Amino acid sequence: MTERKLMEQRAQLVNTHKVMKQEQQRKHRSELENCQSKPHNIPLVKHTNDKEKEALDKRIEYEINQMDERILLELDQRCTEQQTTLEKAGVHGFYCTSNPQEVKLQMYVLKFILKLSSMDFGSANSVT
Repeated sequence: MTERKLMEQRAQLVNTHKVMKQEQQRKHRSELENCQSKPHNIPLVKHTNDKEKEALDKRIEYEINQMDERILLELDQRCTEQQTTLEKAGVHGFYCTSNPQEVKLQMYVLKFILKLSSMDFGSANSVT
């Protein structure tokens, strides 16, 4: 999976949660409106609504945390695969590591390689 797909999956989950919260708010408003003719039930309905809201908020937080953990594991796995591939290719400075400083250094090396690959060295060879 690419970073974009992972980001899209997370955004989709967030949107689903947003819709769930909106539906719950509509339901709670409707329940309170239905209770206006029986004011003695309003505190009970408010309490029930608060409990439902709290439960949904906990569920949403749990699902977002699970998604974030899955995304981090996927990205870490990709990083390890890339490090292994570059190490096997003989690119100096690449080996499997999870040390953030070493990973950052490897990223700088990759950026440098990309800059070198986009430079035009052909004009230097045509000088006679």
